[in-house]
Amino acid sequence: MINRRHFLSKITQFSFMSLFSTPISVIFNTSAKPLAPEISLVTVPSITSYFLALDYQTAPPQSLITGHSFNGGVRYDETRQTPLHGNALTVQNCIRIHDITTMTSNETLPYFHIIALSRERPQFKGQILFELLSYLVKPLHLAPNRLVLVSTDRINAYLPIIEKVGIKKAQIIYRSDEEAHALGDGSGYFNPKGHPYIDGIHTVSFHYALDPSIMNRPLQYPLTGAIELGEFVVADPRKEQQSETGGFGLERLQMAQTGQSSNYDRALHQAITHLEKEAKQLNQPLPKAYEILKASG
Repeated sequence: MINRRHFLSKITQFSFMSLFSTPISVIFNTSAKPLAPEISLVTVPSITSYFLALDYQTAPPQSLITGHSFNGGVRYDETRQTPLHGNALTVQNCIRIHDITTMTSNETLPYFHIIALSRERPQFKGQILFELLSYLVKPLHLAPNRLVLVSTDRINAYLPIIEKVGIKKAQIIYRSDEEAHALGDGSGYFNPKGHPYIDGIHTVSFHYALDPSIMNRPLQYPLTGAIELGEFVVADPRKEQQSETGGFGLERLQMAQTGQSSNYDRALHQAITHLEKEAKQLNQPLPKAYEILKASG
């Protein structure tokens, strides 16, 4: 039996060390097309180095096993019960049980990593949105004319920032508040039912056209031939000073770079192995998600 303080200490130590000692690139499909010589496949070290130069500091991820009934007892996303202070970058490993049981697209993985950014006091409104989009266009060399943003009309407050990155207003899909709230899927509004730390947040989602020809047709949501890369949390227009958060999926970035999906079976093996190691390290029972993962294999 361990006390709560010791338990939290073990969680932080185990999650941080195991995440960075595991080669994340192993889940990526090795048959993917080669990148141009001047482009490197995004990795945790490369993306961390980039954002550390922008005055971020790394924060340890949370444990994969949560102890909540939501999402089979495993980490759904990077959201914390208590927000981080300062400018923080977290690489959070996650599993989404609903995605595994429905499997509607090749971009769905049983185990993935979110690169999460947070600024307690941004220098200007939309700073994280600008940093995220700039990262996609510059070091990743994704074509700005193949990026699509999805949100409600709250995105209009960020149009100058979006256009500065090279994304035109015609590349924005507007959803009504009613539609965004009804689905809560993160494209305009994010509200996963039963999430212990989220009670509905307004968002902008950004997507990349794997099939560039879709950009020559009227854009409609949900997008066909495109992959969602990440999201930014939209500020409350009634407040002047507030923190900002946003991020993207590491494996999604790799898919956008290569045009190929990641290796599902390898990701499934990583998810099962990580849960087994963490449960043993923390002296905790395996969560319900473990049996669902085992059955899906």
